[in-house]
Amino acid sequence: MRKLSIGGLLAGLLLATGVGLATPAQAAPSLTPGGGQVVVTGLGANEWVVFCASNVAGSDCGPNVLELYSATQDGTYSEGTSVTATGPTTVALPAGTYTVAIIDISTIPPGSVTSQTNVTIGSGGGGGTSSESTPQPQTLTLSINTVEGSSCRQSSVSGIAGTWIDLPAADDCTPPASKAGATLLGWATNPNFPVDIAQRQIDNGWGAYQMLNGEERITAVFIPAGGPTLLSGDGNLFAIWSE
Repeated sequence: MRKLSIGGLLAGLLLATGVGLATPAQAAPSLTPGGGQVVVTGLGANEWVVFCASNVAGSDCGPNVLELYSATQDGTYSEGTSVTATGPTTVALPAGTYTVAIIDISTIPPGSVTSQTNVTIGSGGGGGTSSESTPQPQTLTLSINTVEGSSCRQSSVSGIAGTWIDLPAADDCTPPASKAGATLLGWATNPNFPVDIAQRQIDNGWGAYQMLNGEERITAVFIPAGGPTLLSGDGNLFAIWSE
């Protein structure tokens, strides 16, 4: 089962990118961490840099939609650098320790190109000395929304930011009377997420899926019923039932 980061949901959302200059032989993309930042070079037209929780393996950062933040341009990423969070919204990259990876979005699901684990961003990213008090754990909530006539055992799921929680499984919910034989396929950030795509993900065991628009921005995310998600912000999830 692939895992998904949801936050304000969720798992990696994008900055708009310009067209880069073509070169006869483009160098492979690289990540150079150090000094409270990470330098990204060599991103191709179909490659993003993504930031995941530090406990996420490099091979899982991005392909399984676990990213907390993302960007599409070369540059130095330090505390306060503009990145994209779920929503999508542009935010300042918080200090912290992350797994950072470069992913290729031209493959389905996106494949990891290169990765660097435990990159410390900013002076508060871990291990350093700070005069500031340690922040208290933040509780986040994902609201569970069902269609009229259906119900689930819980109306929301909550947990501490940066931790994993399991979403309601198929047998935790009752279908509407109009779809008495329907099966809960999973949860989406858009109530109109295509049922055929959700069914395909389940039938093929492909797990989570994210839809992109013409500007390569994520417009919706789907997570299979019972699947785990990394809490990175409050959000809403909508039940997607089989036909």
